[in-house]
Amino acid sequence: MANKQSIVNASEANIEIFWRAYETLKPGERQVLAQRILTDRKLLEDLFDHMLIEKAKRVQGKPVTLNEYLGHKKRIAR
Repeated sequence: MANKQSIVNASEANIEIFWRAYETLKPGERQVLAQRILTDRKLLEDLFDHMLIEKAKRVQGKPVTLNEYLGHKKRIAR
């Protein structure tokens, strides 16, 4: 989120607060935060899902619905 954008709702305000707090962390504090993130399985799964979605947006080919993606994810998790 760019600093010049206006904040429209409470959710965006929370995101902006989190981002600004992250930016104020010293390198050692950022490392501690990264270690906590790396030990939170659910958060890692969410980040990985977002990464895959962003990557998929750049790939040309057949569009895939969310249900198809989730079904594939469930099959490969077995």
